[in-house]
Amino acid sequence: MEDASARLIAHALAIEWQALPVATRLRTLEFLGDTLAVGVAGRKAAYADAVLASASLWAGGSQSHGGFVLGAPGIRLSAPYAAYVNAYQIHAQEYDCVHEPAVAHPMATVLAAIMAEAARSDACHGADFLSALVAGVDVVATLGIAAKGPLKFFRPATVGIFGCVAALARLRRLDPQTARNAFGYALAYASGTMQAHVEGKPTLALQVAGAARSAVEAVDLAVRACPAR
Repeated sequence: MEDASARLIAHALAIEWQALPVATRLRTLEFLGDTLAVGVAGRKAAYADAVLASASLWAGGSQSHGGFVLGAPGIRLSAPYAAYVNAYQIHAQEYDCVHEPAVAHPMATVLAAIMAEAARSDACHGADFLSALVAGVDVVATLGIAAKGPLKFFRPATVGIFGCVAALARLRRLDPQTARNAFGYALAYASGTMQAHVEGKPTLALQVAGAARSAVEAVDLAVRACPAR
């Protein structure tokens, strides 16, 4: 397991936008545009108001500096909760893209997390943002495809958190050991049941939201040198 996580981290940290095939870059931009549009539409999804109100309470209200909420001009939240709200809105209506072989929705978690991180950064180069997006989706897809058994947990959340951590590590250009510690926190935070999927409940999108939020927190803890194990 440790060797596998090290390989995933090394892969994520090594991705450079200009080195990617043209086809990959074009599809990335296509999915980015689609996902942003879906997230804006998700502002009108069922329970979106309650999710935003709750996240605003947890974050201590709207802030002058923080992550933007899609479809809500003027509202900015601390990074974990901006990621939470945007991930919910992206997945709430289930129009976000699906990686069929991985049985996962990689963009909902990964894009929400790196948007929140980019908003609070002093400087975020577009190429780094896009590289991080590709890195995170790659990790989500890899972990999803590697799971050969029947679905026992809600995969967009349980693998989504690791994809988010990989993306954030690439965006922040973390060293491999710090990124590995963040993976350790992600393992502790990983969650998501299939009950909501079976019953068709909105908690599916909340599980996606929780993965994006927890990934931001996992990376923040690792950067501050808290031991993951």
